[in-house]
Amino acid sequence: MDRVAHRVPNTPPGATAYLLRDWCTSSEEEYLLGRVYHGSASSKKKWTEVSGRRLQNLGGVVHKKGLIPTPVPEWLAAQIKKVRASAGELLPAPINHVLVNEYQPGDGILPHQDGDAYYPAVAIVSLGCDAVMRFAPRREDARDGESEKDRETAERSFGVFLPRRSLLVFDGALYERYLHGIDAVREDVIDATVANRGDVRDAGGAPTRSRRDAVRVSLTFRNVRVVREALRL
Repeated sequence: MDRVAHRVPNTPPGATAYLLRDWCTSSEEEYLLGRVYHGSASSKKKWTEVSGRRLQNLGGVVHKKGLIPTPVPEWLAAQIKKVRASAGELLPAPINHVLVNEYQPGDGILPHQDGDAYYPAVAIVSLGCDAVMRFAPRREDARDGESEKDRETAERSFGVFLPRRSLLVFDGALYERYLHGIDAVREDVIDATVANRGDVRDAGGAPTRSRRDAVRVSLTFRNVRVVREALRL
């Protein structure tokens, strides 16, 4: 990955994210969505209903004591290789788990942190619809010795516009010290809080809006640190 070319601008110090627009083509997007909904590893019984969305765990189920693995479908194994190649050294640990989230128009996910079960890096593919991901610092992570001005800078919340077919990668402080989520709205406002707003503003520079009128599917690629092979499903 060319870190300079793909770095999301205007993020707080240390909160670095990288965005690859058009990570896949429209035909590849159609193929991936077809595999999610109609692949042999993606039957109805694979979906789990949760608040505001439904999801699939591919590669296994994550428990407090680690990953109880299941075989990764062939189509997904090819995408794991592509994600690893795109992320490079930002995601050096092997990808052994992919979370599929389906969001109906207007659905979102509350701010959360993926946690210590995973290697501190994540790659997210967005399919079907654009969205803005919001990042907010964990308040308890204000460091001793920081001045009030430093804390205000370090604790600035921000958004990243995720166009469909894009790949978002983040690690380090942004993974460990920030929560991330998606607002439950039918329309994202691309204003001054969106770090990469320059990519989507209109010709006059005024804030614009991004409608979420279609179903959005995200594929979240991670490494679960502990694998419980003896408990393989």
